[in-house]
Amino acid sequence: MDLPNITLFFQIGNFCIAYLILRTFIFAPVLNILVVEQSDIDALHKKIDGISTQQQHLLTQQRTAWALMKESLLKMIPSNPLPSCFIDKTLPVPIKMHEVKLSNEQKKSIRTMLQDELTDVKV
Repeated sequence: MDLPNITLFFQIGNFCIAYLILRTFIFAPVLNILVVEQSDIDALHKKIDGISTQQQHLLTQQRTAWALMKESLLKMIPSNPLPSCFIDKTLPVPIKMHEVKLSNEQKKSIRTMLQDELTDVKV
């Protein structure tokens, strides 16, 4: 029976040393980088999920607010309709439409007044 050649043991030793060197200097840093990137990706996914749930919550709040405003405005409509009136289209003097010029400040004040009036409607 022949004994294995001594070079086989040197090759096994060299392989083990090369594996340890590769594992400590190449595989471990690359693995750490991959773990950090995966944790960053997971954190971003959690943040996206949180923002989307917050967006859905705000959307439902807005829809309920609009529904309440619609209901309150519908309650303000009189139940007894006004008697219908007919406009005679043969008026002796034609009606002229006048265009009103408003400044930007006046437009903004009217817009804020209307917004305040609509938001102050109570149920």
